[in-house]
Amino acid sequence: MSPRRSGGVLKEHAGFLNAALHVVDWFIVAFCGWLSHWLYLGDPSLDDHYEAALLVGVLLTALIFQRFNLYRPWRGASLWEELRLITAAWVFVFTALVAIAFFTKMGESYSRGWALIWATSTWFVLLASRIFLRNILNSLRARGYNYRRIVIVGATGAGRQVAERIKAAPWLGLEIIGFFCDRDDLKGASPC
Repeated sequence: MSPRRSGGVLKEHAGFLNAALHVVDWFIVAFCGWLSHWLYLGDPSLDDHYEAALLVGVLLTALIFQRFNLYRPWRGASLWEELRLITAAWVFVFTALVAIAFFTKMGESYSRGWALIWATSTWFVLLASRIFLRNILNSLRARGYNYRRIVIVGATGAGRQVAERIKAAPWLGLEIIGFFCDRDDLKGASPC
């Protein structure tokens, strides 16, 4: 195992990194919409209707992704849970876009093929970006960066099992510094 690095670079810049993740998501939504327009309709320049759709899509993404709590720390959480939430949030955004187009009677101004390609490509790129980011963070943690020190409550079998699982997964970025135990028969004993 690599030695723990000091400095907490990621923690020190958490606010900036969180804001950057927001901007990356917004960029993905806008870029995939523009690219879908170019590929499907054969024109890289957007008319006013398509520009408006992309702008509303980015604004809805900004509002809804935050509500789905997508920008919280995901350390120790399942990748599938994160991907499931991203999928649900994007489906919500796109459903809201379709509803807006329907109620404003603007739906016929847009190509259904473009909309389908935009929805699918954006979903795919959002998922790929989160998988990529998680792999980078896991790699950094496995090398000793971005570690959190933890204490396990309970030095019994369950506490030992938790400790063994954490030690077997260095990509979690968790370092066990001790155990709390109120049982007299285990005080002073090494649980692991």
